[in-house]
Amino acid sequence: MNPGKEGSKSTRKGRPKTDLGKVIALVTTLSVFTALPTLGYGESPYKDPVKGASDPRVVIVEFSDFQCPACRAMWPVLEAMVKKYPDKVMVAYKNYPLTRVHRWAYTAALAGECAYKKGKFWKYHDLLFERQKTWSRSKDARVDFLDMAEELGMERLDFLRCMESEDTKRAVDEDIGEGKRLRIHSTPTFFINGKRYVGVFKPWEFEYIIRQELERAGR
Repeated sequence: MNPGKEGSKSTRKGRPKTDLGKVIALVTTLSVFTALPTLGYGESPYKDPVKGASDPRVVIVEFSDFQCPACRAMWPVLEAMVKKYPDKVMVAYKNYPLTRVHRWAYTAALAGECAYKKGKFWKYHDLLFERQKTWSRSKDARVDFLDMAEELGMERLDFLRCMESEDTKRAVDEDIGEGKRLRIHSTPTFFINGKRYVGVFKPWEFEYIIRQELERAGR
């Protein structure tokens, strides 16, 4: 979860005065920090769940964990960016369940993959984050996942079979393998037009990064 930055007590027009400098420094540092691999622009999002622009100027690839509180915190931020820039921003979702700390993260990823196969990924994605605190404490979250699938009109037994299939596990494991290749250690991790950003950002901070990419792309 590793937050991307710290807050500041000094404000101007409702925003932390010193945060802008930190964001600029962060963008500059991550843009030139070549020790970590980057994700090629358009390299992989199109085989994953995507939403937003069909011909994007900015591609955001998110490696996420449905049981991660920090990922849940970034959920409305990403939604806001897609709504504000519907013809310019695309978001792609990739699974990176942190199984050492989140008991049900891998199972949730399987459930999300099944919802994707049924064409209902984003509605299911939203339900998982909306009810994260409930199913995270469950003795058997699989029941919760099946309940949510049924709520969205997916057949319960068919959904369970999908979750247990090797094909579904293979799809999730491919995302995990890609994350390991990219040396991802925490979630959420974003690749915005290939550049790496890690952790939780305030909406205006995240938008600043997007606007910088739009400037580079000529809007």
